[in-house]
Amino acid sequence: MARAGRKRKTNVIRDESGKSRGEIFDPSAIYQQPHRRDLAEPGRTEAGYPLGRLRLNGQITPAQLRAGNAYAHSVYAYARTMGIPMGSPRSGSMSECVSTGFYAWEGDHVEIDHDEARKRVQRVKEQYTQTHEALWELGRHHNRGNKILVVLREICVAEQDERDLWADSQKLGDLRLGLNAVEKILANRNKGLT
Repeated sequence: MARAGRKRKTNVIRDESGKSRGEIFDPSAIYQQPHRRDLAEPGRTEAGYPLGRLRLNGQITPAQLRAGNAYAHSVYAYARTMGIPMGSPRSGSMSECVSTGFYAWEGDHVEIDHDEARKRVQRVKEQYTQTHEALWELGRHHNRGNKILVVLREICVAEQDERDLWADSQKLGDLRLGLNAVEKILANRNKGLT
């Protein structure tokens, strides 16, 4: 007897009555993504974004990876503070805002201490400004103009494909210089020197 409707999925767990109890997770589709295929460990979290893949390929150090992630976080925090849209509602940046409680949903009432909110906004602005001034100065010092800042934005924030850096050693060098500068800024901030 033929059943009406679509065919049953084969990769699901079923109880005795035949009712589906969930799909079996198959990571092979994830591992076959073009940016993960050539990696020794395609399942690592770092394989999901350009800066992480640069770390997995040995192009940057763990400290530079942390600095790049912190830089991206700083840019996104500044954008949220200033009301600058970053990505679509389905992009990672917007889902981060939702998961961290940045947006209050309709009906939610959030009590905010206005002085504390003002201090937080000021800290975000100062951190963003300090980082970008240091990157501009670094570019001037190395006669690279804004190229260091541009490559940091491309890789850390816009998450453009990092394979362009493999062929352009100057661009990879600019990225490393920028990440080192951000790392120093973070270290000084954590020591309370800035």
